[in-house]
Amino acid sequence: SLVSSSDRADDNTAPVLVATQDVFASIAEADAASAAVFLSGSDEDREQRRLYEVALERSTAQLEQVSRLVGDDDMAHDYIKSISADLTTYAGLVETARTANQNGLAGASTSLLEAIDVVQGGIVPQVESLTLGAQRDLDDDADGGRSQAIVALFVVLIALALLVIAQDFVRRRTNRILNLPLVAATLLVLLAGAWLLGAWLRQQDDLDVARSAGYDSIALTAEIQTSAFRYKTLESLALLGAGDTVEQDALATTLAAVDIDDDLVADARDGRARGDGLLLQANRSADSNREQAASAELLVRWDRYRRTSQDIRLAIEGAERQAALDL
Repeated sequence: SLVSSSDRADDNTAPVLVATQDVFASIAEADAASAAVFLSGSDEDREQRRLYEVALERSTAQLEQVSRLVGDDDMAHDYIKSISADLTTYAGLVETARTANQNGLAGASTSLLEAIDVVQGGIVPQVESLTLGAQRDLDDDADGGRSQAIVALFVVLIALALLVIAQDFVRRRTNRILNLPLVAATLLVLLAGAWLLGAWLRQQDDLDVARSAGYDSIALTAEIQTSAFRYKTLESLALLGAGDTVEQDALATTLAAVDIDDDLVADARDGRARGDGLLLQANRSADSNREQAASAELLVRWDRYRRTSQDIRLAIEGAERQAALDL
C-alpha cells in the first residue's frame, strides 16, 4: 500500500498538479498577448501574435497531458472537456476581434472583451477546481498506507506480547531461561516492525520534501506568472475603457507588497528579502545562488514594469490614449 501510493504520487497526482499550474500560466499568457495584439492596431505586433499562438497551443497540449495523467477520474475529465471547449470558444472570439480590428469593423472591442470574459469567468475557475481535485488526490496519496501501517504495527505489538508470554510460559515449564527459537522469532518480529515503521516515516518525509522543495516552488512561479499576466491584461483593458484599477492594485500588492529599492534587491541577492508578496516569497524559497540572483532580477524587472504601468495609467486618466498606447 505504501509503495502503490508513492507510485501514484510519482506517476499521476504530482504530475497532474504540475501540469495544471502550467495550464494556468499558459492561458494567462495567451490572454495578455491577445489583448496586446489587438491594441497594436490593424498592422498588429507580430511578436505578440506569436506569443499568443505559442501560449494557446501550449495550453492545449498541457490539457491533453493532464487528460492522460488523471486516469479514470470522471470529474476531472469533465472539467478538461469543458476547458477545451471554452478554449475553442475563446480562440474563435479572439479571431473575430482580430478580423474586425484589421478591417475597421464595429464590435471588435466587444469580441475581445467577450474572449477575456470566457477566460476569467469560465476557464480559470475550472482549472482551479481541477487543481483542487488533484491536490486532494495528492494528500490522499501522501497518507496512503497509513491505516494499513498502523494495523500492521498494532499486530506487531500483539505478536511481541504473545512471544514474551510464550517465552515466560516455556521458561516456567522447562526451567530454561531462554528458548532460542522464540528469541529468534521475537527478534525477527521486532526487526520487521522497526523496518515497517522506518519505511513509513521515510516515505512521509520524502513526500514532504518533494512537495516543499518541488511542487510548492512550481506552484509559486506559476502563480507569479498568472498574476503578472492578469495585471498586463487589465492594463490592456484599461485602454479599451474596461480596466479595473482596484484589481490591478491588488495584483501588484500580491506580487510585491513593499517598495522595491536598491537595499531590498541587495538583500534579495543573498536570499534575505523581507516583506510580503509572491516575488519576495520566491526569493526566500530560493536554495542556490543562481536562484537568488534570478529572483532578485525578477524584483528589478517588476519594479521597472510597474513604474511604466503607472505612467500608462496617468496617461489614460489624462485622456492621452495615444501616449498610453505608445508606452
